Amino acid sequence: MNNSNSTSKVKQGGDERATKTVHSVRLGVSEEANAVSPMKWNWNAAIVLFAHGARDPEWAQPFFTIRDQVAQQFPKVPVRVAFLEIMHPPLQVAIAELAAQGTDHITLIPLFMARGGHLKEDLPRLLTDIYQHHPGIRFHTAPAIGEVDAVLQCIAQWVGAQYLSAQ
Repeated sequence: MNNSNSTSKVKQGGDERATKTVHSVRLGVSEEANAVSPMKWNWNAAIVLFAHGARDPEWAQPFFTIRDQVAQQFPKVPVRVAFLEIMHPPLQVAIAELAAQGTDHITLIPLFMARGGHLKEDLPRLLTDIYQHHPGIRFHTAPAIGEVDAVLQCIAQWVGAQYLSAQ
């Protein structure tokens, strides 16, 4: 897997902004394709992992583990966990905090197994409200993790390994 990094100054719209280039490692994409597809981001970007929420605080631990692992990959990029309900911070608060820090681009990762009512109805309603309060923020909303082939393949492999270990 190729993880080489380089830093450069890029002229964008008349101002010089520091950007960092990393080779993105895309699940389900060959190493060769990853090696020739550098990803660039600006330092005003952030990642928000969006989960449902639950009454039991231990329920959220896997999401914080994912957050920590992503933050290790991108140490200069803020990575937050936000919740739809019950737990804190709610999505609106997490984004308001990032906006107050100067974030202008958010990659929103729905940590849901499928695109049910929460992602079809609740998330668009929340984002409409967020856009009204923070019109300068651009969002890239990824698909629900349960709809990503590479994630489903990993789960299927894990299920198979569990079956084999029980034999």
